[in-house]
Amino acid sequence: MKISVIVPYVREWPQVAFTLRSIYENLKGMDFEVIAIDNLTTKMQEDRGTPNVKGMATEWKKQGDDWLKYFKVSDKLSHWKCKNLGMTVASGDCYWFVDSHCIVPSSASQVLDFYVTNWKRLEGCLHFPLTYHILEPQKLIYQAVVVPAKGDYHYRFHNYNVSEKQRGKVFEVPVMSTCGMVIHREYMQLLGGWPVELGIYGGGENFINFTMAVLGLKKWVLAGDALCHHGDKRGYNWNHFDYQRNRAIATYMFGGKKLLNLWLETTAKLTSREKPSVYRSIVESLSEHRDKIKQNQKFTIEEWVSKWREDKLLLEG
Repeated sequence: MKISVIVPYVREWPQVAFTLRSIYENLKGMDFEVIAIDNLTTKMQEDRGTPNVKGMATEWKKQGDDWLKYFKVSDKLSHWKCKNLGMTVASGDCYWFVDSHCIVPSSASQVLDFYVTNWKRLEGCLHFPLTYHILEPQKLIYQAVVVPAKGDYHYRFHNYNVSEKQRGKVFEVPVMSTCGMVIHREYMQLLGGWPVELGIYGGGENFINFTMAVLGLKKWVLAGDALCHHGDKRGYNWNHFDYQRNRAIATYMFGGKKLLNLWLETTAKLTSREKPSVYRSIVESLSEHRDKIKQNQKFTIEEWVSKWREDKLLLEG
């Protein structure tokens, strides 16, 4: 099964070069492609990532090895829109999403092989443990942080430790980062991709984790080497309103109008004037996507929480 590695980036030079090369070096011998999606918008100053990645993709193709492919999303600054485009142009049936500031582990090909062989049995996605900073020793996973009374479904980092006896085994988790997520095309089609209204930053992982939850899809971590992430300032700015709206979009996707309204009234950090307009714009633009999820969902989000309530990886407030 072919692996399509999808790497969105914007003003990430030179990190993106190291990320792309480390993926190539670790997947050589596999059937794979790397789809680099440049999110440099028309209003942003270009950095060296745009000409270099585009140019190198052309050079590799001239050499007869078309592993690196360059695409651009310039109309909207959105990590999630880039991922949607990546899936549209991908020729593989298995997607591996990697952020553009990561070093992938030498065991990456074995992890991908495991998923390709077991994706139907897993009934969901597979993840690598993370480090937030490239050089730090502590491995991390996510912990779900939920306040059902307020319609608030979120996550935070959680320290991860594994014994040698556990290495190579998978364990199910309630939530996990999409940086390093491996998932089959069939499951992303069931999700409908990321909501098209998602903006710059935030909301996308809330959508994936909790929408997968209501659809009955699972998230797994393979105990072993970490995907090392470069946690630092980026070459772009995000804004508060966009982040809050993205969270609202995710809430609507897995909980519908009632949960969206609850979250806006009790949790959202928006003004009284902004809340009704956010509600209205989301419902008007994303009702078709929400209806598709509702038709296929197996649980309410509250029922899903009850299944994880006794687990240390879910914190309920």
